[in-house]
Amino acid sequence: MKARFFYSAAILIFFGAMYLVTKAFDLMNRPSNGAVSGGILIILALFVLVPSALAWVWHHHVTPHGKITQKQEERTDA
Repeated sequence: MKARFFYSAAILIFFGAMYLVTKAFDLMNRPSNGAVSGGILIILALFVLVPSALAWVWHHHVTPHGKITQKQEERTDA
């Protein structure tokens, strides 16, 4: 289940980033200075957001959230 979550989230992030890159290049092709700076801003934001989103997904892929082990149960009973 966790592997499917990771792969589907990574695919969604990849295709979402590709969509935003194409929109950013479309903005940079326009003659307006504001559109060019908006396209550059989108690409710079992607350089920050895509690796952090992948790190978040990977963290939830490898970290066992919501599982209580026998040792944790014994500590809370005492």
